[in-house]
Amino acid sequence: MPWFGTGGNSSLRPESAQSITASIAFDPLPDVSLSATYFHTVFGQRIQAVDLSANALDDSRNDWLVTRNIGSVERRQVCDRSQFAGLSDDCLNADVSALVDLRLHNAETLKTDGIDVMGRFPVNTRFGKLTLGLESNYVLRYAEAPTPTSPIASLLNQPHYPRGFSRAGQYRLGRA
Repeated sequence: MPWFGTGGNSSLRPESAQSITASIAFDPLPDVSLSATYFHTVFGQRIQAVDLSANALDDSRNDWLVTRNIGSVERRQVCDRSQFAGLSDDCLNADVSALVDLRLHNAETLKTDGIDVMGRFPVNTRFGKLTLGLESNYVLRYAEAPTPTSPIASLLNQPHYPRGFSRAGQYRLGRA
Protein backbone atom coordinates (compact mmCIF):
# COMPACT_ATOMS: atom_id res chain seq x y z
CA MET A 1 0.00 0.00 0.00
CA PRO A 2 1.46 3.43 -0.92
CA TRP A 3 1.42 6.24 1.60
CA PHE A 4 0.80 9.74 0.29
CA GLY A 5 2.45 12.57 2.23
CA THR A 6 0.84 16.01 2.13
CA GLY A 7 1.13 19.28 4.04
CA GLY A 8 3.77 22.00 4.26
CA ASN A 9 7.24 21.68 2.80
CA SER A 10 9.96 23.44 4.81
CA SER A 11 12.51 22.89 2.03
CA LEU A 12 10.71 25.14 -0.48
CA ARG A 13 12.96 27.88 -1.82
CA PRO A 14 12.00 31.14 -3.55
CA GLU A 15 11.36 30.90 -7.26
CA SER A 16 14.06 32.48 -9.42
CA ALA A 17 14.36 34.07 -12.85
CA GLN A 18 17.20 35.18 -15.05
CA SER A 19 16.51 37.60 -17.90
CA ILE A 20 18.51 39.01 -20.76
CA THR A 21 17.21 41.78 -22.99
CA ALA A 22 18.68 43.70 -25.90
CA SER A 23 16.97 46.69 -27.52
CA ILE A 24 17.40 48.91 -30.52
CA ALA A 25 15.50 52.17 -31.10
CA PHE A 26 15.25 54.30 -34.22
CA ASP A 27 13.73 57.79 -34.53
CA PRO A 28 13.64 58.51 -38.29
CA LEU A 29 11.53 61.69 -37.97
CA PRO A 30 10.53 64.01 -35.12
CA ASP A 31 7.93 62.29 -32.91
CA VAL A 32 8.21 59.05 -34.91
CA SER A 33 9.83 56.15 -33.12
CA LEU A 34 10.44 52.50 -33.84
CA SER A 35 11.98 49.99 -31.45
CA ALA A 36 12.61 46.28 -31.09
CA THR A 37 13.55 44.36 -27.95
CA TYR A 38 14.71 40.76 -27.75
CA PHE A 39 14.02 39.00 -24.44
CA HIS A 40 15.16 35.68 -23.00
CA THR A 41 13.95 34.59 -19.56
CA VAL A 42 14.45 31.37 -17.62
CA PHE A 43 12.23 30.84 -14.57
CA GLY A 44 13.70 28.24 -12.25
CA GLN A 45 12.59 26.48 -9.09
CA ARG A 46 8.95 27.35 -9.82
CA ILE A 47 6.71 26.10 -7.05
CA GLN A 48 4.52 23.36 -8.40
CA ALA A 49 1.74 21.21 -6.98
CA VAL A 50 2.14 17.53 -7.75
CA ASP A 51 -0.43 16.10 -10.14
CA LEU A 52 -0.13 12.33 -10.29
CA SER A 53 -1.92 9.91 -12.56
CA ALA A 54 -3.43 6.62 -11.46
CA ASN A 55 -0.26 4.75 -12.47
CA ALA A 56 2.05 7.14 -10.61
CA LEU A 57 4.05 4.38 -8.93
CA ASP A 58 4.77 2.71 -12.29
CA ASP A 59 5.80 5.92 -14.07
CA SER A 60 9.56 6.55 -13.84
CA ARG A 61 8.98 10.32 -14.24
CA ASN A 62 7.65 10.28 -10.66
CA ASP A 63 10.70 8.57 -9.14
CA TRP A 64 11.83 11.87 -7.59
CA LEU A 65 8.63 11.82 -5.45
CA VAL A 66 8.61 8.14 -4.52
CA THR A 67 10.62 6.48 -1.76
CA ARG A 68 10.65 2.70 -1.80
CA ASN A 69 12.31 0.35 0.70
CA ILE A 70 11.22 2.51 3.61
CA GLY A 71 13.48 2.29 6.62
CA SER A 72 12.56 2.90 10.23
CA VAL A 73 13.87 6.50 10.13
CA GLU A 74 11.69 7.48 7.13
CA ARG A 75 8.69 5.68 8.65
CA ARG A 76 9.14 7.53 11.99
CA GLN A 77 9.42 10.90 10.18
CA VAL A 78 6.22 10.27 8.25
CA CYS A 79 4.31 9.10 11.32
CA ASP A 80 5.50 12.09 13.37
CA ARG A 81 4.59 14.64 10.67
CA SER A 82 1.35 13.18 9.30
CA GLN A 83 -2.19 12.67 10.41
CA PHE A 84 -2.91 8.99 10.83
CA ALA A 85 -6.40 7.66 11.48
CA GLY A 86 -5.51 5.22 14.22
CA LEU A 87 -2.94 4.58 16.92
CA SER A 88 0.67 5.73 16.49
CA ASP A 89 1.88 2.11 16.79
CA ASP A 90 -0.41 1.21 13.88
CA CYS A 91 1.26 3.96 11.85
CA LEU A 92 4.73 2.63 12.62
CA ASN A 93 3.74 -0.94 11.73
CA ALA A 94 1.42 -0.38 8.74
CA ASP A 95 2.19 -2.31 5.56
CA VAL A 96 3.62 0.43 3.29
CA SER A 97 5.32 -0.31 -0.02
CA ALA A 98 6.17 3.28 -0.99
CA LEU A 99 6.08 6.84 0.28
CA VAL A 100 4.80 9.43 -2.22
CA ASP A 101 5.52 13.09 -1.46
CA LEU A 102 2.57 15.20 -2.64
CA ARG A 103 3.67 18.47 -1.02
CA LEU A 104 4.45 21.60 -3.03
CA HIS A 105 7.92 21.41 -4.60
CA ASN A 106 10.38 23.63 -6.42
CA ALA A 107 10.01 21.57 -9.55
CA GLU A 108 9.22 23.45 -12.72
CA THR A 109 11.50 25.23 -15.18
CA LEU A 110 10.06 27.61 -17.79
CA LYS A 111 12.03 29.12 -20.69
CA THR A 112 10.70 31.84 -22.96
CA ASP A 113 12.15 34.22 -25.47
CA GLY A 114 10.86 36.49 -28.19
CA ILE A 115 10.83 39.92 -29.73
CA ASP A 116 8.75 42.97 -28.81
CA VAL A 117 8.37 45.65 -31.49
CA MET A 118 6.82 49.08 -31.10
CA GLY A 119 6.06 52.03 -33.39
CA ARG A 120 4.66 55.49 -32.59
CA PHE A 121 3.40 57.87 -35.27
CA PRO A 122 1.91 61.36 -34.68
CA VAL A 123 -1.06 62.63 -36.69
CA ASN A 124 -2.16 66.26 -36.44
CA THR A 125 -5.92 66.75 -36.37
CA ARG A 126 -8.13 69.79 -35.83
CA PHE A 127 -8.60 68.54 -32.23
CA GLY A 128 -4.90 68.23 -31.50
CA LYS A 129 -2.10 65.78 -32.02
CA LEU A 130 -3.15 62.13 -32.22
CA THR A 131 -0.47 59.54 -31.55
CA LEU A 132 -1.00 56.17 -33.17
CA GLY A 133 0.93 53.26 -31.80
CA LEU A 134 1.41 49.66 -32.70
CA GLU A 135 2.95 47.13 -30.36
CA SER A 136 3.51 43.51 -31.19
CA ASN A 137 5.10 40.54 -29.55
CA TYR A 138 6.49 37.49 -31.30
CA VAL A 139 7.19 34.60 -28.94
CA LEU A 140 10.00 32.44 -30.27
CA ARG A 141 9.94 29.87 -27.46
CA TYR A 142 7.71 29.00 -24.53
CA ALA A 143 8.78 25.66 -23.08
CA GLU A 144 8.64 24.04 -19.69
CA ALA A 145 9.76 21.04 -17.72
CA PRO A 146 7.09 20.45 -15.05
CA THR A 147 9.36 18.26 -12.90
CA PRO A 148 13.12 18.03 -12.31
CA THR A 149 13.23 14.77 -14.30
CA SER A 150 11.05 15.90 -17.23
CA PRO A 151 12.54 16.98 -20.54
CA ILE A 152 11.79 20.55 -21.58
CA ALA A 153 8.84 20.59 -24.01
CA SER A 154 7.41 23.38 -26.14
CA LEU A 155 3.96 24.69 -25.24
CA LEU A 156 3.96 27.46 -27.84
CA ASN A 157 0.68 27.66 -29.79
CA GLN A 158 -0.93 24.99 -27.57
CA PRO A 159 -4.37 25.63 -26.04
CA HIS A 160 -4.14 27.87 -22.93
CA TYR A 161 -0.52 28.85 -23.71
CA PRO A 162 0.98 31.77 -25.67
CA ARG A 163 0.63 32.05 -29.41
CA GLY A 164 3.70 32.88 -31.39
CA PHE A 165 2.38 36.23 -32.63
CA SER A 166 0.16 38.81 -30.96
CA ARG A 167 -0.50 42.46 -31.58
CA ALA A 168 -2.08 45.36 -29.75
CA GLY A 169 -2.88 48.84 -31.05
CA GLN A 170 -2.81 51.91 -28.89
CA TYR A 171 -4.49 55.18 -29.77
CA ARG A 172 -4.18 58.40 -27.80
CA LEU A 173 -5.83 61.75 -28.40
CA GLY A 174 -4.27 64.76 -26.78
CA ARG A 175 -2.66 68.11 -27.30
CA ALA A 176 1.02 68.40 -28.03
